[in-house]
Amino acid sequence: RDTISRIADTFSEHIEKDDNILINSSHTGYEDLFGIIHNRSVHIDLKNILIRGEDRFDLNRKENHAKKKYFLRFHIHPSVELSATKSKRKVVLKLKNNVGWEFICSEARIKIEDGIYLGEKKMVQSNQHILITDEIDKTKEIKWLFRLIK
Repeated sequence: RDTISRIADTFSEHIEKDDNILINSSHTGYEDLFGIIHNRSVHIDLKNILIRGEDRFDLNRKENHAKKKYFLRFHIHPSVELSATKSKRKVVLKLKNNVGWEFICSEARIKIEDGIYLGEKKMVQSNQHILITDEIDKTKEIKWLFRLIK
Protein backbone atom coordinates (compact mmCIF):
# COMPACT_ATOMS: atom_id res chain seq x y z
CA ARG A 1 0.00 0.00 0.00
CA ASP A 2 1.14 3.52 -0.70
CA THR A 3 -0.46 5.10 2.36
CA ILE A 4 -0.94 4.13 5.97
CA SER A 5 -4.59 3.69 6.85
CA ARG A 6 -6.15 3.61 10.31
CA ILE A 7 -9.36 2.16 8.88
CA ALA A 8 -9.50 -1.45 10.03
CA ASP A 9 -10.95 -4.51 8.43
CA THR A 10 -12.87 -6.46 11.05
CA PHE A 11 -14.08 -10.02 11.43
CA SER A 12 -16.58 -11.32 13.94
CA GLU A 13 -18.46 -14.56 14.35
CA HIS A 14 -21.05 -15.35 17.00
CA ILE A 15 -22.04 -18.95 17.85
CA GLU A 16 -24.62 -20.01 20.44
CA LYS A 17 -25.08 -23.58 21.65
CA ASP A 18 -26.93 -24.66 24.79
CA ASP A 19 -25.80 -22.32 27.58
CA ASN A 20 -22.66 -21.16 25.77
CA ILE A 21 -21.83 -18.21 23.55
CA LEU A 22 -18.61 -18.10 21.52
CA ILE A 23 -17.39 -14.92 19.84
CA ASN A 24 -14.32 -14.89 17.58
CA SER A 25 -13.10 -11.57 16.28
CA SER A 26 -10.12 -9.81 14.77
CA HIS A 27 -9.14 -6.44 13.35
CA THR A 28 -6.37 -5.00 11.19
CA GLY A 29 -6.20 -1.58 12.87
CA TYR A 30 -2.50 -2.04 13.69
CA GLU A 31 -1.48 -3.81 10.49
CA ASP A 32 -0.33 -0.84 8.38
CA LEU A 33 1.54 0.84 11.24
CA PHE A 34 2.98 -2.17 13.05
CA GLY A 35 2.34 -5.28 10.91
CA ILE A 36 0.05 -6.77 13.57
CA ILE A 37 -3.46 -8.28 13.44
CA HIS A 38 -5.22 -8.60 16.81
CA ASN A 39 -7.40 -11.69 17.39
CA ARG A 40 -9.72 -12.26 20.35
CA SER A 41 -11.90 -15.23 21.28
CA VAL A 42 -14.50 -14.97 24.04
CA HIS A 43 -16.46 -17.88 25.52
CA ILE A 44 -19.41 -17.02 27.77
CA ASP A 45 -20.63 -19.93 29.90
CA LEU A 46 -24.08 -18.90 31.14
CA LYS A 47 -24.59 -22.01 33.30
CA ASN A 48 -21.35 -21.63 35.31
CA ILE A 49 -21.25 -17.81 35.08
CA LEU A 50 -17.80 -17.63 33.47
CA ILE A 51 -16.34 -15.44 30.74
CA ARG A 52 -13.14 -16.84 29.24
CA GLY A 53 -11.02 -15.12 26.66
CA GLU A 54 -7.85 -15.36 24.68
CA ASP A 55 -5.92 -12.71 22.75
CA ARG A 56 -3.35 -13.48 20.05
CA PHE A 57 -1.36 -11.45 17.55
CA ASP A 58 -0.63 -12.42 13.94
CA LEU A 59 2.61 -10.81 12.87
CA ASN A 60 3.50 -9.69 9.36
CA ARG A 61 6.83 -11.32 8.47
CA LYS A 62 8.13 -8.18 6.73
CA GLU A 63 7.97 -6.07 9.88
CA ASN A 64 10.54 -5.94 12.67
CA HIS A 65 8.57 -6.79 15.82
CA ALA A 66 11.50 -6.64 18.23
CA LYS A 67 10.61 -4.86 21.47
CA LYS A 68 7.06 -3.96 20.39
CA LYS A 69 4.56 -4.09 23.22
CA TYR A 70 0.89 -4.89 23.42
CA PHE A 71 -1.60 -3.18 25.73
CA LEU A 72 -4.85 -5.00 26.51
CA ARG A 73 -7.33 -2.88 28.45
CA PHE A 74 -10.53 -4.00 30.12
CA HIS A 75 -12.55 -0.86 30.86
CA ILE A 76 -14.64 -1.16 34.01
CA HIS A 77 -17.77 0.77 35.05
CA PRO A 78 -17.03 3.61 37.53
CA SER A 79 -19.17 2.04 40.28
CA VAL A 80 -16.99 -1.10 40.41
CA GLU A 81 -14.04 -1.20 42.85
CA LEU A 82 -10.86 -2.97 41.69
CA SER A 83 -7.99 -4.41 43.70
CA ALA A 84 -5.05 -6.39 42.32
CA THR A 85 -3.37 -9.24 44.17
CA LYS A 86 0.37 -9.29 44.87
CA SER A 87 0.88 -12.01 42.25
CA LYS A 88 -0.27 -9.54 39.53
CA ARG A 89 -2.31 -12.39 38.00
CA LYS A 90 -5.66 -11.58 39.61
CA VAL A 91 -7.94 -8.59 40.16
CA VAL A 92 -10.97 -8.66 42.45
CA LEU A 93 -13.94 -6.61 41.23
CA LYS A 94 -16.48 -5.51 43.86
CA LEU A 95 -19.87 -4.33 42.61
CA LYS A 96 -22.14 -1.85 44.42
CA ASN A 97 -24.37 -4.71 45.61
CA ASN A 98 -21.28 -6.41 47.18
CA VAL A 99 -21.21 -9.16 44.55
CA GLY A 100 -17.62 -10.03 43.69
CA TRP A 101 -15.95 -11.17 40.49
CA GLU A 102 -12.38 -12.27 39.83
CA PHE A 103 -10.35 -11.44 36.77
CA ILE A 104 -7.54 -13.96 36.33
CA CYS A 105 -4.86 -13.83 33.65
CA SER A 106 -2.14 -16.16 32.39
CA GLU A 107 0.28 -13.21 32.37
CA ALA A 108 1.72 -11.89 35.64
CA ARG A 109 1.62 -8.32 34.37
CA ILE A 110 -1.77 -7.02 35.45
CA LYS A 111 -2.02 -3.39 36.48
CA ILE A 112 -4.93 -1.21 37.48
CA GLU A 113 -4.90 2.23 35.89
CA ASP A 114 -7.13 5.28 35.98
CA GLY A 115 -9.19 6.27 32.99
CA ILE A 116 -12.40 7.98 31.98
CA TYR A 117 -15.88 6.62 31.34
CA LEU A 118 -18.21 8.16 28.77
CA GLY A 119 -21.19 5.82 29.10
CA GLU A 120 -23.90 7.81 30.86
CA LYS A 121 -25.59 10.97 29.55
CA LYS A 122 -22.39 12.14 27.84
CA MET A 123 -20.86 12.84 31.25
CA VAL A 124 -17.15 12.24 31.76
CA GLN A 125 -16.57 10.11 34.86
CA SER A 126 -13.37 8.76 36.40
CA ASN A 127 -12.99 5.01 36.31
CA GLN A 128 -10.33 2.32 36.34
CA HIS A 129 -9.31 -0.28 33.83
CA ILE A 130 -7.39 -3.53 33.99
CA LEU A 131 -4.22 -3.34 31.89
CA ILE A 132 -2.15 -6.26 30.66
CA THR A 133 1.05 -5.41 28.82
CA ASP A 134 4.15 -7.23 27.64
CA GLU A 135 6.33 -7.62 24.55
CA ILE A 136 4.64 -9.04 21.48
CA ASP A 137 5.53 -12.60 20.59
CA LYS A 138 3.89 -14.49 17.73
CA THR A 139 3.52 -17.59 19.92
CA LYS A 140 2.01 -15.78 22.92
CA GLU A 141 -1.60 -16.43 23.82
CA ILE A 142 -2.90 -14.24 26.61
CA LYS A 143 -5.62 -16.18 28.40
CA TRP A 144 -7.99 -14.49 30.82
CA LEU A 145 -11.12 -15.24 32.79
CA PHE A 146 -13.87 -13.37 34.63
CA ARG A 147 -15.71 -15.51 37.20
CA LEU A 148 -18.27 -14.88 39.87
CA ILE A 149 -16.98 -15.26 43.43
CA LYS A 150 -19.41 -17.57 45.23
